[in-house]
Amino acid sequence: FELKNISADFGQGEITGKGHFEIQRWQNCPIDIGLRYQNITIDPIQDVRLKGSGDLALTGNWFPYLVSGNGIISEGIVTKEFESDNTQKISYSPFIPIDLQRKQFELLHLNVEAIASPILIKNDLLDGHVSGSVLLTGPVQQPSISGNIQIHQNSRIFFRNQEFRVDQGLLILDGSSDFNPAIIMN
Repeated sequence: FELKNISADFGQGEITGKGHFEIQRWQNCPIDIGLRYQNITIDPIQDVRLKGSGDLALTGNWFPYLVSGNGIISEGIVTKEFESDNTQKISYSPFIPIDLQRKQFELLHLNVEAIASPILIKNDLLDGHVSGSVLLTGPVQQPSISGNIQIHQNSRIFFRNQEFRVDQGLLILDGSSDFNPAIIMN
């Protein structure tokens, strides 16, 4: 199947793309689809709203397919509270074969870089702006996150009922699947 002109209005922005996919035989269904998104506003999880533009590709011959690309987040607000239990249930599409739904398998792997200009975070740990670059890799159910996030001056961090004003701050994400960044602050 050849997809020559993908076009959609989505999230107050636009998606365009092209590509192809084949159904050759069981466990061999090559996909190569490229998408460009412009000024899309999404809520990827509750209490997180992001706006951005970038490129994504869906490639591979069978599960897990690879989602790769890059994006620039031009605006964002995060009011989600950072909790220790980040588990989210992924629901399967009705188009996924039943026997694949019953097995523990990975639908997608990620290799996506996101560069963010100031994003507002306002929750019980941080009240301020952050920017930086992160790379999401691995299974979509539990990706690894690596990169650096700058905490902007005059942001406020709350820790053990104390408020700290930030002159300079940096979160260093090492790529481990548990979100436990190193924090450097002045």
